[in-house]
Amino acid sequence: NYVDAHYNLALALMAEQKAEEAISHYKTVIKLQPESADTYNNLGTALLAERKIDEAVSYFNMAIKLKPDFATAYFNLGNVLSAEGKTEEAISHLKKAITLKPDFADALNNLGTMYYQGVPQNYQEAVKWFRLSAELKHATAQYNLGIMYGNGQGVAKDYVLAHMWWTIAGSNGDKKAIENRNKVEKEMSPQQIEKAHEMTRQWRKK
Repeated sequence: NYVDAHYNLALALMAEQKAEEAISHYKTVIKLQPESADTYNNLGTALLAERKIDEAVSYFNMAIKLKPDFATAYFNLGNVLSAEGKTEEAISHLKKAITLKPDFADALNNLGTMYYQGVPQNYQEAVKWFRLSAELKHATAQYNLGIMYGNGQGVAKDYVLAHMWWTIAGSNGDKKAIENRNKVEKEMSPQQIEKAHEMTRQWRKK
């Protein structure tokens, strides 16, 4: 199938970080199959890689128009708007992605990051979204939640919980989390460290 050949080649080129070449193939697919929301979304992602922001936004919006329940397109659009400093619009689109796909761990974490870094900052909201993502085993959200507990941002400072979340994040591949856990251990009593280990074991049984 001619359309599938172009689409699959574009995917392969993106995997090789050859976005400019992928763009050409995605545009060919759209000419041949203009109702494919996935292709518009993927083209938007390729355009982002080439820093063609306005064009990427246009294609993400087209993907949403074709498929109003397209959580990934809302997510991508929200991330672009966030990078452009359009905070309110970005939050709206990320929340829409989460409404459509409540277990969208990346969207939950990114929304938490927006509230953590945003203007104005809202640490309590950040903790809320980080926690939802962390419970879905998102390593970066687990690391971020450790930061919140370690610094007492949006929650009471709690080295035991910080230790727990950093240990879990570390087991999911976040090396920085292990470094932070090792540092915070120096501020903890043996009893606190043992409690953190026990809480980690209980969490992993879920």
